[in-house]
Amino acid sequence: MKITGKLLSDRILFNSSWIPNLFIHVISVACFLSFIYWNININSEVLASILLLFLLQPDNIGLDKHRIQYSVLQPRYFGLIINSFLWLTYIQHGITTESFVLICFLLIVSINTSIFCRQSSLFSILLVSLISFDALLFLTLPVAVLVSIVLFPREFLPSVIPQLKYSYQYFLNYYKPKPSRNFFVHLVKNVIARPVFESYPYFTSFLVLFISGFFMWSATDFTSSEYFTFKRLFTVYSALAVIFIMTGIRKFAFLGECWRYFSYATYFSSAVYLPILIFGLPISYEAKIIFVLLLIIVNIALAVFVSKDLFENKNKYLISLLQASSEELKNAIWYSVPYRTSTLAVALGYGAKTFEYQYGNHSNEIHEMYFSEYPYLKWSEQMLEDNKVSHVLVEREYLDRASEKSGFSLDSLDLVVENQHFSVYRYHSLN
Repeated sequence: MKITGKLLSDRILFNSSWIPNLFIHVISVACFLSFIYWNININSEVLASILLLFLLQPDNIGLDKHRIQYSVLQPRYFGLIINSFLWLTYIQHGITTESFVLICFLLIVSINTSIFCRQSSLFSILLVSLISFDALLFLTLPVAVLVSIVLFPREFLPSVIPQLKYSYQYFLNYYKPKPSRNFFVHLVKNVIARPVFESYPYFTSFLVLFISGFFMWSATDFTSSEYFTFKRLFTVYSALAVIFIMTGIRKFAFLGECWRYFSYATYFSSAVYLPILIFGLPISYEAKIIFVLLLIIVNIALAVFVSKDLFENKNKYLISLLQASSEELKNAIWYSVPYRTSTLAVALGYGAKTFEYQYGNHSNEIHEMYFSEYPYLKWSEQMLEDNKVSHVLVEREYLDRASEKSGFSLDSLDLVVENQHFSVYRYHSLN
């Protein structure tokens, strides 16, 4: 972020924030292709399948500035690239002198990139090393932490200590959602099944997990390099699956959002090893080709029919809406639906205050005081008056839900400006 800020002007970053991430994408593809060329010995059919599966991932179809990796300037995409290369290196080579140095370097970059990038790499390495009894992989953790303390003494520890405190407090005081359904039905249906069938990283990751598990179960030569590669592959994906399920349970959400662990770790490795696994299955050559073609079709289908709306950067619509009434909103005190929508408005200078609970530390007391049902704030004249709310920002797709859950109403609101995604209202008391 600091380097980007020095190379590009504020105007370029604000109007074309996708440029740095596009540059990262081009470099990462070049590194990915180089890694395959120098490290993996495969025939032409497998190579073609790897390239097609990687290039036709939903994230890589239709490269434009509305895709999530280009829509905003943030370390998320960079973290995804770093962590994915880390695990690709470990799966292919295990821990050798060269790979140990490279993994330590990538881990140092990872834990100093962003909070979640740090969470993702640390917890993943910790669990993989425990499952596989790989002491050398575990050793990369203290090495990376010590080097980070030495190189970044004024940045690393001051960011890590609050993160650890937050994780501990969240684990103790997490907001318990009301049980509206059977826990195990919810776990299977919403935490596991729905993401697997609606997301490319989940779908392909579970395929890799199951097929590599089959190879482990049916192996006869336990000394070959191929066996150890598949063993590391199975171990890494098993650990990610465990974290995926754990973080889908609210109490363990301090580990980060469940979907990110797979997407952060498997961007490269699924594309590489899924074709290798498929062409190693004891099925006919024609069946293998059909399998790969079906995966490509699934990729395109997920990109077109499921993921399309997820990649649209709606913030551009919010910014244009705020600019249209910038004078009136300069000192606005916001209430928003959902409650964090107005955070961006205040951050950009369109408003003075809003409701915000940093780090998501929603204890039961805070929930009862402010929320009807998270993330919808209570809608009451007393709360609005006590907090001197002047304007209301509504993300329109949540309007009906907010009305149902919090009693949100437009009766005391005057429309200022709106577009297809957002509405801005002026609040006035009915009394």
